[in-house]
Amino acid sequence: MPKGISEILEEEKRREEALLAYINSKKGKGRMYRNDSHFAEKAMVVSSNAFSKWKNSRFPAFFHTLCRMFQKTHITDRELCLVFGVEYKGRTTE
Repeated sequence: MPKGISEILEEEKRREEALLAYINSKKGKGRMYRNDSHFAEKAMVVSSNAFSKWKNSRFPAFFHTLCRMFQKTHITDRELCLVFGVEYKGRTTE
């Protein structure tokens, strides 16, 4: 059965919150990046202004399109690592 608009919007909100939580977990004292500007410039290779606009726009539609595609095609953790160029270290326990 197709999902309703409210279910789709809830999923998008959950993904946005998860992405923000991930980004925020990498910033701060003693972490990989000091603040938003440092994260934008070093992790994303964009200006802090561009990163701020990106965050405030609640993420580009392309992000949501990728998420839907990965859900519908049942992408594996190994395939995600390959797509994003991240070293695969096996299944996580969480």
